[in-house]
Amino acid sequence: MIIFAYGSLINIDSAREDVPNLKKMYQGKLKGFRRVFNLQAKRLNSPCGLVAVLDIENDNNSYLNGVYFEIKEDDLIALKNREILYKFIEVDIVGKNEEKIKALVVQAKGKTRTNYKFNCDVQEKYLRICLDGAKSQGEKFFEEFRQTTFIGRKNLIDLGIK
Repeated sequence: MIIFAYGSLINIDSAREDVPNLKKMYQGKLKGFRRVFNLQAKRLNSPCGLVAVLDIENDNNSYLNGVYFEIKEDDLIALKNREILYKFIEVDIVGKNEEKIKALVVQAKGKTRTNYKFNCDVQEKYLRICLDGAKSQGEKFFEEFRQTTFIGRKNLIDLGIK
């Protein structure tokens, strides 16, 4: 099975917590969706209140970058336990050389939303995991990640988040 990751799973250290045999990640794009910080986290306890994690929303005029990797069925069970707020949906992603690849991606099961908490350590830690993962994919990938990741109506570049 191929998994397309767009948030904390881009960070290979974070991904290996649940997919320990993960060897290689490849860059890809998912068209028709928008990446946004708005899903209420269930497992991130914070004195700041409920923090937001990443989700994707259907948007025919948008796309986002991410990584994809192959996993075995045993790893999918662990991944489903990690991603309890999400359902796995089948999508076509665009890989290297514009090839179309069938993959699974997570999208929120419910509509429990919250706002991103600026100046909150727990919120910042989650953001840093995602940004460090994006940086590990190279400068171009990182800038595209910042361009296609939204808090409210502004992307991370407009918000000055590096």
